[in-house]
Amino acid sequence: MIKTILTEIKHRAAFPETFHNRSPETLLPILQWMQKMVDDPRYTPIIIDMMYEILDIYGADLLEDRDVAYVIEGITRKVGKEIQQADTSQTLIGLLEMIAQ
Repeated sequence: MIKTILTEIKHRAAFPETFHNRSPETLLPILQWMQKMVDDPRYTPIIIDMMYEILDIYGADLLEDRDVAYVIEGITRKVGKEIQQADTSQTLIGLLEMIAQ
């Protein structure tokens, strides 16, 4: 259900309005949810779109709040871990394809 709502917000191009004029305190729960769900493949694409929008609106100002900066760092770590796992998977697929031939 959450994915459906977020997808509808995205299709209506309402992310800028949704995230605009938020204080760190009101943005933090959104970022915490994003950190929790970013490694779930059902949510990853929409979370990436949300993150781009938030970064576009707030930029480096996000890092001024310590709590927000900590959560963004956590998101960054999780995304990096997912990228490493995808690279490892691609390597294994390549090796399996070589063996299978």
